[in-house]
Order: sequence, then structure tokens, then C-alpha cells
Amino acid sequence: MTNHVHLVVVPMHQHSISKTLHDAHTEYSTYFNAKYGFVGHVWQGRADISLMDETYMWNAVRYVERNPVRAGIVQRAEDYPWSSAAAHCQFRDDNLLSDDFPPPGAIKNWAEWLRIDHSEEDKRTIRAHLSTGRPWCTPEVLEQLEELTRRRLRPRQPGRRKKIRAETE
Repeated sequence: MTNHVHLVVVPMHQHSISKTLHDAHTEYSTYFNAKYGFVGHVWQGRADISLMDETYMWNAVRYVERNPVRAGIVQRAEDYPWSSAAAHCQFRDDNLLSDDFPPPGAIKNWAEWLRIDHSEEDKRTIRAHLSTGRPWCTPEVLEQLEELTRRRLRPRQPGRRKKIRAETE
């Protein structure tokens, strides 16, 4: 994509993602600013990060790898040179990708799997989780996360809370 990147990552340590993104931004900004004579931040906006469990991880991977197709840049996801799709389809090697993913036999025919697009409802759900940062997981995992963090992670109804009126006798 010409104006953003998508990453599906599994951090090894608690602060791995923020540290990696910070370091990448710092290095690229230094390079870009030196090359073009600019000063300051190059990327704007925050990273849209959403915790997900394995149930939804596969939807996220397909969503990310199909993004160039949805944007009309390529006909097939594996044809986009900056995507992991070609490596996952085993059309090329990519040293940036983990050797542990995907697990052997997880997807029989990756190229065929990428031909299947998400429903519009699934796309809205993915975008909603990314834009809010809310976890994308099963209700059971969400409940465990709420207990662990002692925070409400489920969305509330929009709008003001209704006033509770005391009953008068």
C-alpha cells in the first residue's frame, strides 16, 4: 500500500510491538528527512492495534494479504511485491517472515484461500476492531481479559446514560 502498512504480529515480549514500531519510525524518519531535507515526524496518526485470539487471526491475515486486491492495485494478492502473500503461497522466499507461521498444513492451498473475500459484515467488524483497539476474540477470551485487566473491554451502548429516577410514593 502506498500510504500505510498492515502487520499481523505475535510479540515475544510485552513491549515488543511498540518498541519495534518506534524504532522503525525513528530509522525511517532519519533516512527520509536526510534524503529530502525535511525535519520531524514522517508518519502521522497512531497505529491501529487490536489484540486478537487465534480464532480471528486467520481472518486478519486474509484481510491484510487481500488489501492490495481490494484497493485495485493487483488482481491476485500474491502479485503485490510488498506483501507476504507470495511467500505464503510458496512462490518466493521472504526472510522477514517467521519460519513458524503458518503452521504446516494450516491452509492447504494458500493462493486459493486468498481468492475468498470477506463478507461486507466481516470487513466492517475487522475495521471496527482496528479503529477502536478493542480485542477481537471469542466471548470466553474477552471475559478472561476483562478479569485479568479489571477493565470493561466490551463496547457500551452509544449516547448518554439514562438517568435512574427514584420512585416516589
